[in-house]
Amino acid sequence: MKIFRITDLVIQVILIASSIGYGIKEIFSSGDHFVIFYFIVGAWQIISMLIYYFFAAPTIYYEERSCYAKLSLYTLLFGLLLGAMCFLFSSLIALLLVYSFALLWLTPVLALYYLSVCWKEYSLLSKKELIHLK
Repeated sequence: MKIFRITDLVIQVILIASSIGYGIKEIFSSGDHFVIFYFIVGAWQIISMLIYYFFAAPTIYYEERSCYAKLSLYTLLFGLLLGAMCFLFSSLIALLLVYSFALLWLTPVLALYYLSVCWKEYSLLSKKELIHLK
């Protein structure tokens, strides 16, 4: 599992850094394809979260991982509920637009939060290994 933790951290850093770089590039060009990276980074983090949930032993950061999972789930459920309500009542479409705009700002924060949880967990496990060398 240690190899997966390292691989996960490296892939997350690469994806987040490349999404930031691509977003900066898109500012100076006439494109709007930066949103693709929202899905790429988010999909990787959701897959990572599920792998940790099903295959990794809990650490002291389990509660932070659980918090991230709950935030992601509630965000998704709220979006689905809002989408269903907009489908039924077309006058609520403005709420869906506000939700979509809020996701543009919330999801990068969630991505950085999950990256920090993974980094803390990896550094804790690395320090535990070094204790045995004393």
